[in-house]
Amino acid sequence: MLPVMAESFVNFLLFILAKPEIKSNDRLYQTTLRQPIDIRVQSLHLNCNGFSSNVDYTTEECKKFHTLMNERNDLLHGNVNINKQAFGNVYFDKQMPIFDQYEDFWEKSIGVSIRTMNIQSIYGEYEVVKNFINYILSKLNEKIKEQIEHLLETSRLGFNEETKRVGILFPPYLVDMRGFTK
Repeated sequence: MLPVMAESFVNFLLFILAKPEIKSNDRLYQTTLRQPIDIRVQSLHLNCNGFSSNVDYTTEECKKFHTLMNERNDLLHGNVNINKQAFGNVYFDKQMPIFDQYEDFWEKSIGVSIRTMNIQSIYGEYEVVKNFINYILSKLNEKIKEQIEHLLETSRLGFNEETKRVGILFPPYLVDMRGFTK
């Protein structure tokens, strides 16, 4: 889900900051959203207002993000990597498996799946996504960056159909309760 978080961030920027000529043309806007993620990222400064400079996709933040996206795509599309899913060497005496290393059957089944999914690396992958998002935010001019960060920290956003603008629907201190009377 971490690559989805990063891709959602990019799409959020396109939704909020897309230039009026892109937003007003649904076909152009949909085409922009459907571009491969690397193209969407590299063209943010072309398609959006508020960027002070272009996104350099050769930076370490973008390279690591791209690697993470490729790994996610391999998983989603069922690309098989035999080496990642290997049990090790197994020999057979008729129908009885004989392994050259002892591991219980849990390790040979569930353990392989956990290693394939690379559960232990989730914190590092989270850092990759955070660094990628922070890098993209650093390319925004300061005023726009502050507004985007504020929107990202808000849990309930609203959309005004008339003005086509996003705003904060409820304040963070909203309380819902009913008083008790005797």
